Amino acid sequence: MATAITTARPGRGPISALGKTTIAAMIGIALLLGSTTFIFGFDVMTLVVASVALVVAFVIALGFRWAPLLATLAASALLALFSFPLYELLSQPGLKTLPMFVFGALVLLTCLIAISGGVAATVQNYRLPAEQRRTPKALPVLLTLAAGLLIGAVAVAAIPRAGGNAGVSPEILAGLQQVPISAFEGGEIRVRAGELVTLRMQNPDPVAHSFDVDELNVHAPIPAGEETVAIFKATEPGEYLFYCAPHYDKATGQGMYGTLIIED
Repeated sequence: MATAITTARPGRGPISALGKTTIAAMIGIALLLGSTTFIFGFDVMTLVVASVALVVAFVIALGFRWAPLLATLAASALLALFSFPLYELLSQPGLKTLPMFVFGALVLLTCLIAISGGVAATVQNYRLPAEQRRTPKALPVLLTLAAGLLIGAVAVAAIPRAGGNAGVSPEILAGLQQVPISAFEGGEIRVRAGELVTLRMQNPDPVAHSFDVDELNVHAPIPAGEETVAIFKATEPGEYLFYCAPHYDKATGQGMYGTLIIED
């Protein structure tokens, strides 16, 4: 009588609903990061992180019980690595910056799903046999809640807000000395000593900048995708460093900066 011989796969089994959710989150992260190549151009680090996310999704799909925990580690590392860019994207809501706000919110949401799903799937894999790994009743509710929070955040971000030029007529604004964002690439701004200076600061970027001159106690925010005015008194003639506080490192002198020249 012939007997069937089966070979067990140690530590492996069918993918649970929690595992599939974790896989979907990691694939979502990879697609989101990969899309930045078409928006901002080729970036090695971003593509490497996207590739790692795909590799993690593949390993989880192999059915190892411990594999979903890799998603928790990878997504946590991603949030730590891109914490500052994500903060910038999410802290500047508005119609002009809405696409970048949505992108940042999606990255944050998928990372949180990958982190929590990875932990839950790993715990379930070790505590229950394969035939008992059912979909938790709370999973659809939590995913629906997450989608609702995302939609709500986008709706709130789309509410029009008063810009930094509220109360300034377009005619007056057009007559002010214009400072393009390119001035922060080592450029110069020239003004006269003793004058009350009003500069028209432009920011076409999807993140906020600022115009800071420590010696003159000037600290003017420049909202993302908008233009605003910086008003100060030009006192002593000389050369002063102006910089963007979020994007300038005082220790190394690297980042966005330029020279304010106060002439006699």
